Amino acid sequence: PYRCLEILMKQAAAYHNIPTKEGRTYPEMFYHIGWCSWDAFYQDITEEKVIAKMQEIHDKDIPFGWILLDDGWSDVKNSRLRNMAADPVKFPGNLKSTVEKIKDMTPAKHIGVWHAFSGYWSGLEKGSEIYEQLKDFAIETVQGKIIPAPEKEKAYHYFGDWHKYLSKQGIDFVKVDSQSTAITHYRNNAPIGASVAQLHQGLDQAVIDYMNGNLINCMGMGVENVFGRPSSALSRNSDDFFP
Repeated sequence: PYRCLEILMKQAAAYHNIPTKEGRTYPEMFYHIGWCSWDAFYQDITEEKVIAKMQEIHDKDIPFGWILLDDGWSDVKNSRLRNMAADPVKFPGNLKSTVEKIKDMTPAKHIGVWHAFSGYWSGLEKGSEIYEQLKDFAIETVQGKIIPAPEKEKAYHYFGDWHKYLSKQGIDFVKVDSQSTAITHYRNNAPIGASVAQLHQGLDQAVIDYMNGNLINCMGMGVENVFGRPSSALSRNSDDFFP
C-alpha cells in the first residue's frame, strides 16, 4: 500500500507540475542544530533576555548553527502588525544590534525571525507604517483583516519588500507560521486553493531572492498549502495547527 500511495502521489505531482521531495533543495543551514526562542520566552521576548540566553549558550559551548527569534519580536497592536522593524521597547537597537551581538557571542552563522503568513496573526494595522508600505499588495477581507493579496506578484512584493528590509538587519532566514489559517482568512474573499498557491509562489520566490531559500514553513499541513508550495522543502509539523 505504501508503494501504491507513492506512485499515485508522484503521478498527481507530475500532472500538476509540483516537485516532490527529490526535486527540492533542503537548505544546508538546517543540517545544523538550532535554537528557537519560543519555549524559552513565548511572546515575552526582549533583546536583554536573548543576550542572556546567548551568554548561557556561550558558557556551555553549545554548537548552535542557527538562532530563531520566534513570535514576540514584532511591533504589533491588537494582534496586528504595525512596522517592519522590531518592537522598539523590546529591541531598542532594532534587529541589527541583536544580530551582531548574537554572532559575537555564539558560533551561529544564521539568524532568523518568525512572521505569520498574513503578516501577523490578524494581518496589518490599518494606517500603520507597514500598512502604508504594503497596502498596494494587500486586500481588506470581508472579515476586516488586511492580509496579502492572493496574487503571485503582489504576494511576492508583500513578502519580498519586508524580507529585503529584514536582510539589511542581518536576518537571513524566516519561519512563516499560521499558513493553514489562510482557509479562514480568505473564505468568502477568494478561491482557497488557487489563492493559497499564489501566496506560496510569491513567498517562496521572495525567500529565494532575499533569504537564499532558507524557509521554515509552519502550521501549514493543509493540503492547499502542501500542494501549493513550488520550491520550499522544509515544514514544521505541529499540533498547533488550523483548521
